[in-house]
Amino acid sequence: MPSSYICPHCGTKTVFVVCPVVEGTNAKVCNEPSFDTVTGKSFDNFRISGNVFNRSGGSDIHYHPDRFVTCCLSCEKFSYWENGRLAFPLRSGILPAPDMPEDAKEVFNEAQAIIGLSPRAACALLRVSLERIVDWYGENENVKGFKKSDKLYKKIETIGISQAFQRICNACRLAGNEHAHSGEIDLSGEDSFEIAEAMSRMINSMVNTWITPIRESEEVLRKLGKE
Repeated sequence: MPSSYICPHCGTKTVFVVCPVVEGTNAKVCNEPSFDTVTGKSFDNFRISGNVFNRSGGSDIHYHPDRFVTCCLSCEKFSYWENGRLAFPLRSGILPAPDMPEDAKEVFNEAQAIIGLSPRAACALLRVSLERIVDWYGENENVKGFKKSDKLYKKIETIGISQAFQRICNACRLAGNEHAHSGEIDLSGEDSFEIAEAMSRMINSMVNTWITPIRESEEVLRKLGKE
């Protein structure tokens, strides 16, 4: 369990309060409304009511060692964890840029659908989405020397974009390349979601910079009858 996490409700990186998950025999959850004398707010105070020990000497109330609920200190909403992993609610991704090519958008949306379950797999899908965007640009702009069969790094160099956007492309390519083989890039930790999320934003940014102006200019020329 990390010492902090990104809250799936508000998106804030936060420390948290841990609430254990319990089950009990001949026990029930009781709600006792309480009042905070400092803030003046009322709140629900839940507790387990039942026999702590049974006649055979065992406990009637059991704490699950691998299940618990956390409360975000920022938005005060709850999340459920199992075996040290967030189980509910799952983190959701972002929408694709409106002008993203359809074949790239399809893969991008697949990545966003699983980004909370497997950020590492999402990174691999986002790399595929990036390559389809690069292919769209190279073919539609008739870039000299562009070959769809080339390696992605070569295609990025060929399309002749700025050094800044080449760095963005290469960051996305490396993060998603070959599922990030063990020993090269570790995407198994808490930062993996942040990497996948950053890749998603960068790909959207590239679409807005490369493709949106092209499509807007085509629309203007179409309306002027100058296609």
